[in-house]
Amino acid sequence: MALLALVLIAVLVIGLQTLIGRRAADQMAAEIGAGLAEVAQQVADRFDREIWSRSNEIRLAARNLARIDPEDEGRMAGVAAGLQSTFPSVVWVGYVGPDGRCLAASGMGPQIGETFPDRDLLAAADRPLVMDTHRRAAGEDGSPGPHLLAVAAPAVAPDGRQRGTLVAWLGWDWGRDIQRDLGRALRRDRPLEILVADAAGQVIIGPEAAIGQPVPRGSAMPAATGRNGWVVADWPDLPDARQLTGHAAVIGRGDLGVVGWTVHVRLPEHVALAPVDGLRQTVLIWGLGGGLMMALAGWVAAGWIARPLRRIAQAADRIRSGDDGVEIPEVGGATEVELLSQSLRALIDRLTHSRSELDHALSAAGRDALTGLPNRRFFDEVLHLLTDRIAAHNGTLGVIFMDLDGFKAVNDVHGHAAGDQLLITVAGRLAHAVRERDVAIRLGGDEFVVLLDLEGEDPAGQARRTAERLIALVGLPVPLGEGAAVTVGGSAGVALWPADHADPREVLELADAALYAVKRGGRGHVRLHDGAARGFVSRNK
Repeated sequence: MALLALVLIAVLVIGLQTLIGRRAADQMAAEIGAGLAEVAQQVADRFDREIWSRSNEIRLAARNLARIDPEDEGRMAGVAAGLQSTFPSVVWVGYVGPDGRCLAASGMGPQIGETFPDRDLLAAADRPLVMDTHRRAAGEDGSPGPHLLAVAAPAVAPDGRQRGTLVAWLGWDWGRDIQRDLGRALRRDRPLEILVADAAGQVIIGPEAAIGQPVPRGSAMPAATGRNGWVVADWPDLPDARQLTGHAAVIGRGDLGVVGWTVHVRLPEHVALAPVDGLRQTVLIWGLGGGLMMALAGWVAAGWIARPLRRIAQAADRIRSGDDGVEIPEVGGATEVELLSQSLRALIDRLTHSRSELDHALSAAGRDALTGLPNRRFFDEVLHLLTDRIAAHNGTLGVIFMDLDGFKAVNDVHGHAAGDQLLITVAGRLAHAVRERDVAIRLGGDEFVVLLDLEGEDPAGQARRTAERLIALVGLPVPLGEGAAVTVGGSAGVALWPADHADPREVLELADAALYAVKRGGRGHVRLHDGAARGFVSRNK
């Protein structure tokens, strides 16, 4: 009971832990994923505002430059330098003439007189143009710096002619401020990371190991189509940790159009769901602890029930061993145990009464006058008492039907007195050879029946071995006086009740048929009843 209780509770706890953990993980992942998607959207909106603001500044500066004489290089250089110094995010700013040469420049990039490398930016005819340069600024130590975004605006003179294009390369420093400020609200102690991908789905802003790596398809495709949300994805730069990833698109403002960038905010799944793991451990610890307590309670309850059962079992063992002074105790406790003790007491009383009736039948039914063994009349009266007793312990009644081989020759040669002496000796041997609970009977003439109270396994084998032992005893020499002795043999047929037949009288007939088969096939051995024995016709006694 204790082990069963422990196993059942352990199965229940593990099942609940799995169910609760899974639902809690799904709910927490949905909550955190929605938060990541919200942060991604805020970052994308901040990008839009920053790019819109810078493009307007570049547009205004381009108008001012269009009013300056192209030959006045000093004034143009002053405008470029002022713009570069005013906005720290501007890594380089240059005024490019219609022929593609830089007329003014400030910062880390092409200088005055050099040819501007991105001819596509010079296509800005009537409105600002925002493009990904696919370049990175160089750091002070020569290491790769932030990824650069280009904003270009046409410099159109009052007469409507385009005198050039003002181009600014914007660095990622302002984007890092966004990452820090917006990430702080959600990150707490979590390693939150914000990444930006270009139109090709390659990471251009983010951790160094992720730069140039593709964004997972599950996050890149919805973001590229303007659908914000979150997914659980595997990132190439973090192959051993699945990431909760929120995504949003940088859609652009006003007349700038769409730059094709997408924002992705990721957080390791195991970090996000760490509280769920703690919940699972709590459920497991408390559940198994409670299961152990229940198992101990079951152990105590089982002991309370088993103690009276052990008393009953000990008394039953003593009764079985032959201690007639022992009774089944009348115990209390559980109602079922109390009823069991009462039923067993009644059963033992009935068996004792049956045993007394059997003993009375043995003495009252009379014995054979010659041998002192119970006679045929005893067999008829005692058979139902013996079968009742055997049925009470689910035992088996073994019937051995035997007679003597060569008895008639003893009468013919030595006379009837010698035959009587032979029968008396054989009967004494049979009486001493059987157990107290077995019965040896003389049916008449040289025919004997031994009734065996069998229990345990292989009752047929027990009956056969007993019959063989009795035949061996019968075959011992029988002294007749004055130094003379005779020797006879014995044959036996064996049948079992209730295995061979439900009627014990029919079982006697089957044992008789088995004996008849022995005598027809060669005397002096034992035959168990089987299907073949049913074919023999019993002799009339």
